[in-house]
Order: sequence, then C-alpha cells, then structure tokens
Amino acid sequence: MEKDINEVLQTRRLIYFGHVTRMEKDRYPNILMHGYTHGRRSRRRQRKRWLDNITEDCEALNLTIHQASRLAE
Repeated sequence: MEKDINEVLQTRRLIYFGHVTRMEKDRYPNILMHGYTHGRRSRRRQRKRWLDNITEDCEALNLTIHQASRLAE
C-alpha cells in the first residue's frame, strides 16, 4: 500500500516531535521548539511555524499537543 506524501510528512514530523520532546530541556532543538523570539511579525500573511504543523497533525489524530508530548515521553 502506497502512502500519500502528506501522510509520510505527517509521520516524519511527529516522529521528530517525539524525539525533540524527549531531549533534555537545555538542548537547542528543545529550546527553539518551546522558546519565544522577540520582535514583531509583518502585517501580511503570517508564515506557518513548525509547531503549527505539529498542532494540525495532532488534530488530524484527535490529540492535543499536550497529549502528544505525554505519549512521546
């Protein structure tokens, strides 16, 4: 059975999300995922962040992002 490219990307993103979630809190990928950048965003259409994609992937599986991070641990 062939998978749709969207399914493959969703699976890979969620696998990496679990990997980053299990990392120590002082590692750079974990800091960047949960961190906040200062400054302002432009007025035009906002770019989609990586965490926005993860949130959409979790919603497709009827999970919240908190439930997904608990499952990853």
